[in-house]
Amino acid sequence: MLQWLEEGGRRKINLKECERVHGAVLQVLMAKRPTISVEPSDEEVRAWLMPAIQGAAG
Repeated sequence: MLQWLEEGGRRKINLKECERVHGAVLQVLMAKRPTISVEPSDEEVRAWLMPAIQGAAG
């Protein structure tokens, strides 16, 4: 995922179907802070995942 994000310029991530996140994937999302085109549909996942990805700037 890290390589895909770095090679793609302004790639966007669709998290609509996201129900859980592997720790390594979460670390990449937190470090790279990619554009999220669609947030997770699951309210609980969205509530903790989006602030983690967006950080203080979100």
